[in-house]
Amino acid sequence: MGFRSGRDRLLLVAGGFVAALLLLEAGLQAGALVCWSSRSRVAIAPGGRVVLCVGDSHTYGLEATDGASYPAQLEPILNGSGTGRWKVVNGGWPGQDSWD
Repeated sequence: MGFRSGRDRLLLVAGGFVAALLLLEAGLQAGALVCWSSRSRVAIAPGGRVVLCVGDSHTYGLEATDGASYPAQLEPILNGSGTGRWKVVNGGWPGQDSWD
């Protein structure tokens, strides 16, 4: 099957590009959903204070080793400050941005 014009080829390339971008977005969203759903639920002790850290992959600690995200480092700092018990909840979600 031959192409009749350069316009047909351009439409085919543009359609392939859009399809590839849609597949990439679907894969990234699926990965973010897996990260979010695999997290454990947080139990808060009565009388404890809670800090919720929200944000993107920087908050989540996507590139960080275990315990190296800033929410994980914040909890021992707050608990050592002498102001009572604190629980820091990491609400970071990879793939989110300021628009979300």
